Amino acid sequence: MIFNILILMFLSCDRDTENNNGDITVSPFFEIKWVTRIDTTKEVIGTDHTQLYKDWVIVGGDIHEPAKIIAFNKRTGKKEWEVNNSNGKLKYDISKSSVYQNMYVGVTPKGLVGIDMDKRVVAWEVDFSPWEGGLGSSVVAKDGFLYHNMITKFGTDYSSIFLLKVNILTGKFEIIQKFLHDTLGLKHISPPVFYDDKMEDRTLIIYNYFPNYDSTPETGIQYIEARDLATMDVVWSTFLTDTYGGNG
Repeated sequence: MIFNILILMFLSCDRDTENNNGDITVSPFFEIKWVTRIDTTKEVIGTDHTQLYKDWVIVGGDIHEPAKIIAFNKRTGKKEWEVNNSNGKLKYDISKSSVYQNMYVGVTPKGLVGIDMDKRVVAWEVDFSPWEGGLGSSVVAKDGFLYHNMITKFGTDYSSIFLLKVNILTGKFEIIQKFLHDTLGLKHISPPVFYDDKMEDRTLIIYNYFPNYDSTPETGIQYIEARDLATMDVVWSTFLTDTYGGNG
């Protein structure tokens, strides 16, 4: 709402001088070059995870479709190609995405899909079903690897968080840390950030850590925690007095 008000204020102030008839001309600050429909057979389709790659705007498919991306020419809006995972194991729509080099990584409710946008094929899948895995909360890339929080035993009283490290080019992955459910409740971490510590010749992975994520905000516990990325040993942990969870 505030953003819309600021735009209106900008438009109302950015005016040319009045002409002889007393009319006022508003100077436009952008120009629409093209408008297109993602799918002409449907009235509404989401584009929350739009990406740019080379000459294309890349958008995902509809909510009830298998993992799918559609490429539109960024200069003309013309649809040029699409790739879908109809022959794969994961029959779920993409809800989050990330692009690394030529690879598009789509996060679905039950796994990850890697799409080679140069070859225009699905290159790999990571299936969450062995852990009864759910969507998770982060898509963070560093040095050719994707770091993703997968919720295991999703929707049960025993949900835990597994931190996956996925090779974006090959789909090969490992579980580098488990935050297991205990008497405090569901554990959770925020999307991580990374710090290359040149003095100690190591990389730190840093995140907000919530030992009782499913508790009420007033009773929540929150830390900022740093681990050595090579060993996943805790380097430091700082307790936050603000119990209302942040950066979730």
